[in-house]
Amino acid sequence: MEQVEAALACGASSVIVDFGDLERYQETVRIVHTAGAKILLATPRIHKPGQSEVFVRLTDARPDGVLVRNLAGLAFFRQRDLPIVADFALNAVNALSVQWLRAQGAQRVTAAYDLDRRRLLDLATAVPPEWLEAVVYRHTPLFHSEYCLFCGTFSQGKYRRDCGRPCQRHTLRLRDRLGVEHLVLADSQCRNTLFHAEAEHLSEALPALCQRGVRHFRVELLAENTAGQVRRVLAVCQSLCGTP
Repeated sequence: MEQVEAALACGASSVIVDFGDLERYQETVRIVHTAGAKILLATPRIHKPGQSEVFVRLTDARPDGVLVRNLAGLAFFRQRDLPIVADFALNAVNALSVQWLRAQGAQRVTAAYDLDRRRLLDLATAVPPEWLEAVVYRHTPLFHSEYCLFCGTFSQGKYRRDCGRPCQRHTLRLRDRLGVEHLVLADSQCRNTLFHAEAEHLSEALPALCQRGVRHFRVELLAENTAGQVRRVLAVCQSLCGTP
């Protein structure tokens, strides 16, 4: 919530929220709407058969839209007529993939992380720019794990019903061979995602994307928890593009 509040204070007109606790969504939607902004809720990154109850919970929170990270979510929320933003995991790297995701109900499509600067600008030229969303600051997800590192490290339990949810109280990082520590987060289904410690940014591409008409830019905050950190990141992106 510190990140959400700081983003709203910086004038963000829309925020996307991804919490590990589904119980927090309804209150967060209320807070963001009270502030006069829009809010989208992010689906889990992995979906298996029989797990659509998570999608129902997101719908019940009454957000302004959903950030969809898998094809199951795309089909589910299209049927419920909720605005959809397709995330980078749906791998839009060319005009054909963007057009296909649009045909499946996505209002906007996030450009895949595989694209370098030249290919990203080529994509912004090949499709209507209002179809695209570009992530201009991010800690890239490196891998996902069905095994919960929080449970294995901090708990004697084996499942969510007996682990005590240490993911809500502890911070966990994995140290690589170079000594760099990468943050691990647990989602609402107890799956873990490892994020790269070093943030990537598209500062060099931002002005060119704006010139091509792209107007939807996303800043993904991870460990930038203080208001000052959030303000610094957003201020840089806003100054490069000249728009809030």
